[in-house]
Amino acid sequence: MNKSVIRFQTRGYLVEGDKMFELNAGGSMHGIRKIGGHQKKSEYRRLIQTATQYLKVQIDTDGRYEYGKFPHFDKRIGFYNVLRHTSTTYSLLEGLEYLNDKKGIEWAKLTIDHLLENFLYTDPEDPESAYIYDDTKMKTRCSKIERWLIRNTSMKQWTA
Repeated sequence: MNKSVIRFQTRGYLVEGDKMFELNAGGSMHGIRKIGGHQKKSEYRRLIQTATQYLKVQIDTDGRYEYGKFPHFDKRIGFYNVLRHTSTTYSLLEGLEYLNDKKGIEWAKLTIDHLLENFLYTDPEDPESAYIYDDTKMKTRCSKIERWLIRNTSMKQWTA
């Protein structure tokens, strides 16, 4: 049995106080606030300031970002993505630099320290080389590291 499908488009708006901003309706910018040349420089600064502040409050004391919860289950997002960590840190640094926020730099340093302490692998045979790995792909990458360790070191316990 054939059924009719009704297709329609919607528009989204962001309401902030007494102001209303239209959101992009399609493409890669879908759902993102429209920003145009008609806005004042102070408005751009405010956007950067609020976005940067938001990123700062997502940082735990160990330098790891808290990405939130799954709303349906009210459970913390348990997996961590190093690419997201680094791109968020880059955005944070850009905002802090633009705002000349010296205190915020300390929070950014925490995120960089977390990255280096938890996701950095240095090759002992090539001290000039270092790799950032993503622990969500640890099995694949770890097996390559395991093979190297077994061949080149006495760390046989990695095979367990």
